[in-house]
Amino acid sequence: MRKPTKRHKLKIISDGNDQNIEAIKNNFDENCADYAQVIKVRENQIVIALEKRNIFGRMMGEKITMHKIDSYCGTLRERIPIYVRETKAFSKKRQNVENRLDIFQVYRNLIWKNKGKTPAMKEGLMKHPLTWEKLLIRRF
Repeated sequence: MRKPTKRHKLKIISDGNDQNIEAIKNNFDENCADYAQVIKVRENQIVIALEKRNIFGRMMGEKITMHKIDSYCGTLRERIPIYVRETKAFSKKRQNVENRLDIFQVYRNLIWKNKGKTPAMKEGLMKHPLTWEKLLIRRF
């Protein structure tokens, strides 16, 4: 991954959590990033509208979407019960949560295929997907 520049800006979209603004400003030059937020407007716990805001930089309205992030979070909740609100599988230890997320990310990037390719293959990092067997016996 290359460092963002004024010509090749980093595009960041998040929810309305204002902590994100400071975190992005502290880690990236504002001139090298476009940052927008999607805020879900709710009425009686039902989303009735989406409000899109450009915080800094320029991002076209149709490009401001949380679809991929929401989809990824939904997948996490489906496959890793600790990401659902308190259940029997709810983890109280941060390290356990991080370990499970690491395993899921390895699966999602190196093993799981969408349209015949893993995300690592789409980025040109691998030529073939791994299997759990290949992954677990591989020496690094």
